[in-house]
This record gives sequence, C-alpha cells and structure tokens, in this order.
Amino acid sequence: MSLLKAHEIAETLSGEVDGDPDLEIERAVQPDLADGRNDLAVALMPDFLAGLATTKAAAALIPAGVTGIEIAAATVIRVPADRRTLPVLSALLRRRPSVDEGVHPSSFIGSNVTLGKGVRIGPLCVIGDGAVIGEDTIIVSQATVSKQAEIGTGCFINSGVRIGIGVKIGARAVIHPNAVLGADGFSFHPVDPGNVEAARKTGSVSDKEDRDSTLLKNESLGSVIVGDDVEIGASTAIDSGTLKPTTVGRGTKIDDLVMIGHNVQIGEDCILCAQVGIAGSTIVGDRVTLGGQAGVGDNLTIGDDAIIGATAAVGTPIPQGGIFHGTPAVPRKQAVRDLQNIRRLDRLLKKMESK
Repeated sequence: MSLLKAHEIAETLSGEVDGDPDLEIERAVQPDLADGRNDLAVALMPDFLAGLATTKAAAALIPAGVTGIEIAAATVIRVPADRRTLPVLSALLRRRPSVDEGVHPSSFIGSNVTLGKGVRIGPLCVIGDGAVIGEDTIIVSQATVSKQAEIGTGCFINSGVRIGIGVKIGARAVIHPNAVLGADGFSFHPVDPGNVEAARKTGSVSDKEDRDSTLLKNESLGSVIVGDDVEIGASTAIDSGTLKPTTVGRGTKIDDLVMIGHNVQIGEDCILCAQVGIAGSTIVGDRVTLGGQAGVGDNLTIGDDAIIGATAAVGTPIPQGGIFHGTPAVPRKQAVRDLQNIRRLDRLLKKMESK
C-alpha cells in the first residue's frame, strides 16, 4: 500500500496542516495506540483529545477550532469535522488484500466468460461458463463465481466467497469472506398435510397415523439479485428464490452471519446487523434497521423506516416507521411497559404476602 502524505489527507478533508506537509501516513489509530512514525492519531471526538499529550504518533488529526490542548505529535492536521470525516479518512487508509493485475495462473476460467477492463482475479478462483465480471472488479482468492453469474463494475469479492448460478450483483458491491449468495432455499413440505399445518388449524399436531410425511423439495430456480453499493458481511448466506429472485436493494449493508431466506425482498439503504434471520417470502421496506439476532418470520411485511430491536422475534407485520422490541416483538412503548410490570411483580407479591 502506498503511503499518503499529510497534505493529501488535509486536502481531501478540506483541512490544513501545521508542521510537515510531506509526512507520510500509513495508518490511522486512536492516540493511545500509536507506536510509529507513520501513525496518524485521530482525535475527532472530545474523549480522545487528552490522549494527544502522550501519543507516539508523528501526526494528529483534530477538529478545526480546537485550541489550548497539548499535542505531542509534531504535525497536526486540522479539519472541519462532521459525520463524513471518519468515513472519508478510513476510505483513504483502508487495508485490503493486494491482487496482481490480470488472472492468476492457478485460477480456472470457463468458456464464454466476459472479463471487463482492469479485472483482477487472485489465486485458486473458479469462474464458471458464461459469467460476466465488470470493469475494475477484484476477486481476492479461492472464490467461486458460478455459471451465468454477473458481477458489476468496481466490486470487491473477498476470499472464499461463493456466488451461485445466475446470481446478479450490482456495481461497487463489497462481499466479505465466505459469504454465500445463491444456495438453495430451505423449502420443503410433506406429501400429506403435516404437523405444522395441523397445528395452525387446530392448535394440535396431526393425529393421522397413516399420513405420508416424506418431505418434498421445492427447487430454487429464482437465484439472487443484489443492487449497487451493497456490502455483505462474512459468512452471510442469501438463498435463491423459488420461482423469482431473492433481492437486496441498493445501498443496503448486511453484517456478518446474517441469514436471508428464499424469496425475501429487501429494500434500499437497510441495515441488517449480526445474526439477523429473515424467513422466506418476507418483504422488508426501505431504510429498515434490524438489530443483532433479530428474527423475522415468513411471509411478513416490514414497512419503510421501521426499527427492530436486537433479539426481537417478529411474527406479525410491522407498520411503516414502527419501532418494535422484545419476544414477541411489540411496539417499543408496550415493550418498556411490559418490562416495568414484570419488575413490579416482586413488590406486588410481597405486599400481598404481608396482608
């Protein structure tokens, strides 16, 4: 990775340099973790400013207008800090595996494959027949792109990623190690109506002893479509749809270890945190946030701008803008009230026992 100079960082962030403008920067860290000449101590939040007095970094990044603090670093970059500052800085100094130009000789490229200009494919990759890989896309190593799959321009596909048959991925997607897009959906049903169907109708399991419980599989023919600027975390799985594609909308960000079932439709600019699970055929609107370990049942609709708290169990539709928590998931005010009532039980019992 080439080093950035202090003045290059300042210019990108519309800031100014006090000190050596040509100082080379390799990494950005908290002030107390700096240990080298090429470190940049980042103190954009007030809690980190005090650490600048003893930092071992050669340079410090602070908000413009901050004065009266001791800074051990000889070079100081002052920037008009806002919510965009850290994302822009981290993009400048991001660390990614290096991949040489072209196709590594250990990789297999099938027939009728289209490789755009500037594509880089690392070692031990398999690219299936008829696949299309857009310009400037990088595939690190040991990844599989199955036949007829399409990857857009400027994507970054990490090691161990598996992209299934006919999967379509938009531009600038980032897919982290060992994610799987396009596995078969989990869609089985018994020959005769089974326990689940009986329980839904009567509240009890089936009493038919001679029923045929052999499980029939609905094959997944619909594949997966991922929009532009989507990021998919490590070991996340997105299953193919049955007769239509499972879809992920533009700009959505998906954390590690997320499970998205067959036929699910996810909107734009959603956030799905770690270990979220969404069952088949559920529709998730735009700008929805699902907290860690939230579970969403099948065939539901979650409205635009809804927020589902961590570990919530969603079994009913969620309205637009709804904020739901708990198991089962209920509106936040109700969830807080239910928790307060539970905590009151001990006091109420003690009062009753004392009478």
